[in-house]
Amino acid sequence: MRADLDTAYISHAFLDVDAATRLCVTVIDRAAHTATELIEEPSAVKKTDVQLLLKKLRELLVPASLLVLSGSLAPGVPATFYRDCVALAAEHKCGRSSTPPASRSRNRSRPSRLWSSRTDRNSPYARADDRQRE
Repeated sequence: MRADLDTAYISHAFLDVDAATRLCVTVIDRAAHTATELIEEPSAVKKTDVQLLLKKLRELLVPASLLVLSGSLAPGVPATFYRDCVALAAEHKCGRSSTPPASRSRNRSRPSRLWSSRTDRNSPYARADDRQRE
């Protein structure tokens, strides 16, 4: 994967861990127009690996203007991981709106827009319209 990203001139910053990466395979039946996904369960991640990832994220957030988080959490990763990442992004002013100051959120310690299908609708990071979404 790294070689493919390098070939496409896409920068990356992977963190090597001892836990095996899960494998996802999609089997396509063209005759029946169906697809079946075979998704392997992820291996558990060590607490120290999670801490190393957060350390690396801190470094990557220094020049960043946007943080995108996606996917489910592997066993061993705390349920607060995404919240912790969002807090780090807020500390580094990542995700701040580039709109004029008058239209920015009053609370400048948080990114201006956060939403995911997994966002806790009662979270202080969720916007009012996100809380109403089903």
